[in-house]
Amino acid sequence: MPVLHSIVGGRFVEGVETLSIDTPIDGSRLAYAAMLKAPVSEHGVSPSLWEVSPQEPVLPDSLEALEAELSDMDEILVETLVLDTGKTRVEARLEVEASLRLLRSSAGLGEERFRGVLVAMPDYTMPLYNTVYSLFYAAGRGMGVLLKPPRKAPLAPALVAAAASRLGMEDSLNLVFTTGASLLGLSRVFRSESIAFTCPSKAAVARAGISASRGRSAAIVSAGSVDDVIAKFIMYGRSLHAGQACGSIGWVIAIGRLSRGEVDALVDAAESLRVGDPTDPSTAMGPLIKPGLAEASERYVNYIEGMGGVVPTGYKRNGRYVWPSVVEGVVKDPIVLSRDPRFPVLPIVYVSSPEEAASIAAMTGASEILAFHMDSPGLRTLGERLAGREIYVDPLPGEGKLPTPGSFMSTGCLAPVKQREGIILESPYYILAKKERAETYR
Repeated sequence: MPVLHSIVGGRFVEGVETLSIDTPIDGSRLAYAAMLKAPVSEHGVSPSLWEVSPQEPVLPDSLEALEAELSDMDEILVETLVLDTGKTRVEARLEVEASLRLLRSSAGLGEERFRGVLVAMPDYTMPLYNTVYSLFYAAGRGMGVLLKPPRKAPLAPALVAAAASRLGMEDSLNLVFTTGASLLGLSRVFRSESIAFTCPSKAAVARAGISASRGRSAAIVSAGSVDDVIAKFIMYGRSLHAGQACGSIGWVIAIGRLSRGEVDALVDAAESLRVGDPTDPSTAMGPLIKPGLAEASERYVNYIEGMGGVVPTGYKRNGRYVWPSVVEGVVKDPIVLSRDPRFPVLPIVYVSSPEEAASIAAMTGASEILAFHMDSPGLRTLGERLAGREIYVDPLPGEGKLPTPGSFMSTGCLAPVKQREGIILESPYYILAKKERAETYR
């Protein structure tokens, strides 16, 4: 029978049979237990799962003990190592270091020791990004990786997809949606040594008290700044959740007019999606379209097109799955802008100034704003006019500082750098983490 091993206070604790857990458990622990009900071992024995889930900050001394434990497991076949870095929000830097060091240690032991890594990603910004890049290190060493994005970070899949593109790993990116689908495809994920994402189900979101509209985002871009990586970032953020209860990038607001090449980059990103059942190895990608949603999407696009919009791609379907439509030149119509863009449609609105961009973003009801290649005056305008919304900035303006006022966060997600053994995000917030609690920069 599969056995769940946990780390509590830096020490491994054995002996919990996952099929007989009767203590209150959160959704993540339940997913681990469900995963172990279907052994994926190719070696004829029940897999063992090691969970790193500290209930308190991980201290440097604990890391040495954990690494020693990993090295001593000669007689235990460990199918999956779980790193749950989302348990505590205090001393986030140490948790990130724990993730990096444990991943490197486990990868160094070789594939015969660890078949895969499952990570419940944290819901605060800096550790999320750092954990993501450490996972690519593990995947590059031949380990299967299953990511479970948190409910409060709906953009996590888009961030990782963009990073995969930058790192030349898009071919190994395998995206699986909804908890059930991820569990069904788990054995294929680990055997193919690919990367998979799970997305919380609608029921899980409802239980958490999060409305379905929360997490809707708008991307504000400057004309001339949309390259292939940003285009994939935006398109994956739009399409991965279309038809689901999760948040997604609903709008592109362009300051100035995008060039033909920039629009083509978005179109190419849309047409490159592998659409189909996520449990089918030949596709492994959504978005899933609920009954009636494709028809509503078509009516929505027709309405925009009738008001002057241009549709360079879209409408292709594969059963219950579709490729998203790109709609360029959407008029600033309140009826269009105020609609919840949960269709597989990426509307592009052209504006002439940051002030107008902020006004359009407010009309869309976006709770998160992604600002690409904007200078300090433009960001300051967004901060003043979009008070209360989180604004992700990439890259930092030329002065290297974010303006005030505003709830700004520097993602740095499109500019990873290689550092010795792993790929780690360089961000001002990584430096801040050495001094401040995670709550101060979430």
